[in-house]
Amino acid sequence: MEHRPKTTVAVLELPHVLSINISEDGAVRLGDYEGQFLQLVLEALGTEYEIIPEKNKAFGKLLPNGSWTGMMGMIGRGEADLGFTHVTVTEQRTEVVNFSTPHTMTACVFVTVLPQKIKSTFGFIHPFDLKTWIAILLTFCIMIVLFGTFQNKYSLFKIFFRLFANFSKQDSMPVEDSLKYKILLLTWLLFVTVITFSWSATLLAFLVEPIRDTMVRTFRELSKAVQKGTHKATFYNMSLPFLLNSEDKDLKQLGEIVVRNKWFEDISERGKGSYVKYRAEQAMHRSTAKMLFGNHEELFISEDTLYVSPMAFAYGRSFCCPSKLNSIILRWSAAGMYDKLLRDNSFKHFLKTSYKSETESTNFSLAITDLLGVFILLGVGLALSFVTFLAEIFYGIAYSARR
Repeated sequence: MEHRPKTTVAVLELPHVLSINISEDGAVRLGDYEGQFLQLVLEALGTEYEIIPEKNKAFGKLLPNGSWTGMMGMIGRGEADLGFTHVTVTEQRTEVVNFSTPHTMTACVFVTVLPQKIKSTFGFIHPFDLKTWIAILLTFCIMIVLFGTFQNKYSLFKIFFRLFANFSKQDSMPVEDSLKYKILLLTWLLFVTVITFSWSATLLAFLVEPIRDTMVRTFRELSKAVQKGTHKATFYNMSLPFLLNSEDKDLKQLGEIVVRNKWFEDISERGKGSYVKYRAEQAMHRSTAKMLFGNHEELFISEDTLYVSPMAFAYGRSFCCPSKLNSIILRWSAAGMYDKLLRDNSFKHFLKTSYKSETESTNFSLAITDLLGVFILLGVGLALSFVTFLAEIFYGIAYSARR
C-alpha cells in the first residue's frame, strides 16, 4: 500500500469565513468560503491531513522573548505543517514561516451605514450651489441694465418684473425692430430656458431621492471625523501598525485614538453587524466585507484602502511539498475558484440574514415638509402684498385729505 504523508493544518474558525464540521462517521468537512477553498487544495495535494483549530483564534504575534503565539507559533514550533485562514504575508512573519504563492490579494477597507437622508425646508435651492445662484443673480442684474439701456419704454423696476416672469415662462419684453435688441432678447431667453429646465430636472430628482448627510469615504476623512468626536472606528489588531507607523499625521492620530479608546474588533462578533452602525465604521478585509455586506445596498464599503497585502498559505520548514502546493494554488487561482466561492457564500449569507440598518426606508410620496419652504415664501409674499395694499390705502386717504 502506498504510504501518503500526513499534513497537519492549523486553522482559525472564523464566523462566515471558515468552519469545521464533523460528520457522524468522523469525517471532517470544512465550511464557508475559505474552508471550501482549503478543502479543494488539500484534496488536490493528495496527502492525508489533520485539521487543528488554533484554540485562541489568533494569527499570532511576536513576543519580547522572540517566540510567537497563535497560528504562526504553531507552525514555527513544528506543531503544524500548514496554516490557513486569512493569512496575510508580512515581512515580520517571514522570519518564522514560509509562504506559498498568493491565492488572492486583500486590502483593509471600512464598512459603514449610508448617511441618513436630509429633507430640507428650503430644498428648492439645492439644485444649484451658492456660486451658481450668485452667477444667476449677477447675470439677472446685468440684463436689467442692458434692457434699460436699449429701450426707454419701461422703468428698471418694470423691466425687473418682466424679466423675472421669464423664469416662470410668462411673457417677456416686447420685440423691437433693433437688431442688437433682438440679439439681446434671444440670448436672455436661451439663458432662461437652460436655467429653468436644469433647475426643474434637478429639483425633481432631489424630491424623489433626497440628498444624504455628509459621509466619510476615505481613511483620512474617517480620521478627521473621529478626531471631531462625530464618528467611531473599530479596527482589528493587525491593521493598527499601519496606522501607528504611518507618515500621514491624520492616520497616526486615528491609530492613537483607537488604541486609547480600545476600539478593537471582537472576533466573536464578526458577521453580526454589531460595529457597523450610523457614524460607526468597522475596518476589515475587503474579502470579508464583500462576503458579509456586499449585497446590502444600505451599507457602504470604502474604495479607499489602508494597505494591500497578498494572502497565502503559511508552511513550516518540514512541509513535504511546497512546489506542488504552489502549482495547485496557481491552477485554482487562474480558474477564479476563490472569488467564485466568495460570491456564492456571500449570496447565501445574504439570503439567510436580514441585516437592518439605522437608515430610514425610502418613501417616494412627497410630504408637506418637502414643499414647506415654497409655502413659507408664498406666505411671506402674500404678507408683503397685504402690507403694500394697506400702505396704498392709507397713502390714498392721506393724499385726499391734503387736497
